[in-house]
Amino acid sequence: MSQRLLSAWTRSYHDLRPRIVPRLRCSPWQGRILYGRTFSSLNAHRSQVNAILPTELSPNEKRPHLEYLVQRFFGSIWNDFDLSAVPEIVSPDLVFRGSLRPIPGNINDFAGYHKEVEAAFPDFYQRIDAIYTDGDVLISKMSWSATHTGTFRGIEPSGRRFMYPGIFIAREKDGKIVELFSMGDSWNMYKVIQEGGSEVIEESVWAGRKTGGRENEWKKK
Repeated sequence: MSQRLLSAWTRSYHDLRPRIVPRLRCSPWQGRILYGRTFSSLNAHRSQVNAILPTELSPNEKRPHLEYLVQRFFGSIWNDFDLSAVPEIVSPDLVFRGSLRPIPGNINDFAGYHKEVEAAFPDFYQRIDAIYTDGDVLISKMSWSATHTGTFRGIEPSGRRFMYPGIFIAREKDGKIVELFSMGDSWNMYKVIQEGGSEVIEESVWAGRKTGGRENEWKKK
């Protein structure tokens, strides 16, 4: 070892030694051995601690909470038209696109959209037919149905029923829903309420529109 390297190493060692082996007299060579063993032990201990106490939830641990958020979002906020649950479930930084609102909006826009739908379709029902999760993202297969009993964007009440399928995607951050995206066959809805449509919903199908879904599972938890 050259004299320059030895001097640099010795200075580095003496700078670190008080934090590693206080009040212990030893040579630079002995200190280097002890330094390596000390930090090797610390790294092994750190690995053991991290294995026992992970810094974040695993995907399997996140899944039940994310499912709860989405089920509560539809089962309470929408199907019961209860906006009081929004602060608990939805992030103030929300960005959303509704199946009847193609333009992205924020948390304030959501409240207005919610009231608009409730006024035109007071029996609007959102059924979750299937749920798929991947980390902090949830995708659900949806069925939307309602009766047109109020004015909706200039369209006078028709009293007609409609049902249409769609897809819903949600992303969770810090325990709340921060992104929502809905895409459904709303063209079929407009066809029914505006033009009369030709689709006839059987009574048995209409009667079962609120059964078989997963939107109320949160009430059992």
